[in-house]
Formats: sequence, structure tokens, C-alpha cells
Amino acid sequence: MSSDRFSADFPQFEDGDVSVVVSTSRVYKLHSHVLRRVSKYFKNIFETSEPPRLTAAARRDGYTTWRFQLYQDHTLPNDQGSFVPLQVSESGRIAGQNFPPRGPNTTGGGEDNDRCWDWLFGCFYGITPDIDSSTFGATVHDCFVLIDCADTIEAVDQVREVVDLALMRQDEVLWKSIAGSPTVWAELGRRVRSPAIFKEAVVHIVGQWKLLDVKSKKQLPKDIQNLCNRKWEELELAKRAIEIRIAGHYPPFLCRNHADKPHRTAYASDIYSWMALSYFRQFLAQSGNDSKNRQAEDGGYAWYKAFAQGGDAYLHHEDMRTFHTFFPMSSKACSVLQAHMNVLKEDMKDFVKDLMVVRTHVDPANLEGVSKPWLTCTVVEKDDLPWNVPDENGQGDLGMNAVARQAMQIDETGIEADGEVED
Repeated sequence: MSSDRFSADFPQFEDGDVSVVVSTSRVYKLHSHVLRRVSKYFKNIFETSEPPRLTAAARRDGYTTWRFQLYQDHTLPNDQGSFVPLQVSESGRIAGQNFPPRGPNTTGGGEDNDRCWDWLFGCFYGITPDIDSSTFGATVHDCFVLIDCADTIEAVDQVREVVDLALMRQDEVLWKSIAGSPTVWAELGRRVRSPAIFKEAVVHIVGQWKLLDVKSKKQLPKDIQNLCNRKWEELELAKRAIEIRIAGHYPPFLCRNHADKPHRTAYASDIYSWMALSYFRQFLAQSGNDSKNRQAEDGGYAWYKAFAQGGDAYLHHEDMRTFHTFFPMSSKACSVLQAHMNVLKEDMKDFVKDLMVVRTHVDPANLEGVSKPWLTCTVVEKDDLPWNVPDENGQGDLGMNAVARQAMQIDETGIEADGEVED
């Protein structure tokens, strides 16, 4: 069958052998071979149940051998329901206990929620869903509803690309939203198996690991929590190694060749460089004592950024003036010492450059309302993606939990995370 034929006949295929009843206004006549291929739920029912042998009259009248009806527990919030298989007789009628289908859902945006079944079943036949892209909040809402519907019949795989593409079209608003609520988006990214969304979220989480509270970390599924913790430990190890290199650095021109048997005068000519190095190392020691390096709440972001900028970003003119209250010099000597300090700072830039790489679509330093930016240099490889990792803890694709939903405050411009980041 061609896609044009699918579009023309959907949702009532004349040769369909499965009736799916969502409500009195949403009844589908589909094909068991299609549902078997795309849905684990339907595949299990079809393989474990024996359909009736319909009479010629039943077939002529268009009855189906399978009938499923949606049942929803309205006492549960955001319940998309589950499909109940009904027993069909040889005449095509319902043979067992039946319950009346509900009417159209017209409350709380219910009609839009019902429409998601058109989108979901349409996806099975190559029909692209008409997800609302007018605002970011509308897009996220439609994507969530579509995923929830797909979850009820274990068919999330069939909507992953559709959801991923719809979100990607939001571009900058999406990336700002992920920066604002990375723990929520990491779970959604894993659920729809979107490498771009998942990696973006994980990089932000790792960068904010020391800023996140225990509750936020525990809300993460165990596999994502373990990945982020491992990446954070790797980043901490890298930062420690970098700080050791910084503390042990000697400018090459200060070094002497043992074969030359250098005397006192060979070192005296570099007295200003040695003074600069001495003061620089005092600064390093003080930074460690004041927890301004990797021990800081921001993971050392501000400290490393100053090293990357050099110049007056740290140990600036006022700091040198304080130094000269204890070690006074002539104006010319002060300038020479400052010049040697600047040479030393230039060497430091190379040590921290890898930490300052921005591997996200938005730099937290450029986000309005963010008082403490974070490092975004974490590398998330293909092998780190949860769906590429053997499942040891029974963690599958989880539905969006209630806490995660509450954490996302969707409006018409984006998602606001605790009032810190908004579009």
C-alpha cells in the first residue's frame, strides 16, 4: 500500500481486521499486521490469543476479528488509560462483558489529548502528526501527550523521530529550556532516545553537579544518575591534574642546563620572573584555602575562566599594589614585575583551554538570570547513551514521572526552572 492510500483511508481501512475504540468520536479500523510490527502490546495479544473465525456475513458487514477499547482511570492525574481486549464472537459482535465507550473528552484540553491517538496511529502508517509548533509550550505539551499515548501500547520507538524533530525545530528556545531544567530533559531525551537532547542535558547536569541539591539528583533515573556521577568524577580528576600542572609550572626560559654549571649570576638575571612565580604560587595556595578552585560551588568555573582570560582577570593591578606595600619598588620595577606576571599568565591559558570548551548550544554565562555559570566541557560519547548500554538494573524507558512534570513550568515562551532561566 502507498502512503497516499494510507492517508486517504485512515483511520477506517476497509480491509482492517482490528477495531480500536478510544471514545465514541475516536474509532479506528486498522490492520493487525501493522499493529503487531509497531507495538509490543498488540504483538503480545495477537501471539497469545486466538481470534474468532468470522462468518461470511460478519466479514461482509465489515466486522473485525479483534476489538480493543480504551479504559481510563479518571481518579489518576494525566492517566492516558490502557486498552482492554474484548471478546469477539464469530458474528463479529462482542461476546463477553462490555463497557460503554466514553464520549468525546472535552474537558481540560481533552479533545486535544484525544487527537493524539490520530497522531499515534497515523505514525504507524507514515502520516506525520500535526504537532502544534506555534509556541514552545504547545510543542512540548503535544510531544508529551504523544509519548504518553505511545507508552500505553509500548510503541515509543515509533514516535521518537517525530518528537525529536518537533523539539529540534524550536532551536534556541529548546536549548535554553534544557539549560534551565537539565534533569527533566535528560529523562525525556533518554525516553525518546534523542542523542542531541540527552547529551545537552547531561553536559549541563555534570557542570552543575555541585550546585544541584540531593533531591534533584535522586529524581534522576539510576542509570542517568550513575552516568552523570561518573562524568563528574572524570571531570574532577581532569581538573585536579590541571591544577597540579599549573602549580608545578616553570617557564622554560627559567630552566638551566646542568652541563653549563650555572652560577648565582645566571639566576639573578631572572629575579623578576622568580618574584612573579613566587607571588603566583601564593595566589594558588590562597585560592585552594578559600575553595575558589575546583572546590568552589560552581566547580571552579569562575576561577578557570579567569585563567583562560588572563590579563586583569586575576592578579590585576590592585593585587600587585597590595604586594608592593610589603615589597616596594620603583615605578619601572613595578611595571617590569607586572610584565613578567603577564608572561606567566599567558602560559596558564593553555592549561585550562579544554575546560572552557562549550559543548552545549547555549553558554550558561550568556543566560539571563544565571548568577553562577558552570563548565560545559564534558564529552558524552555514543557508548555513554543509556540505550547503547547493557541494562543491568532493569532500567527501561521510563515514563515521565509526576515530580518531573511538576518541575517543568511550561508557558508560551519556554520552561522556567526555579526562576533561574527563562526565555
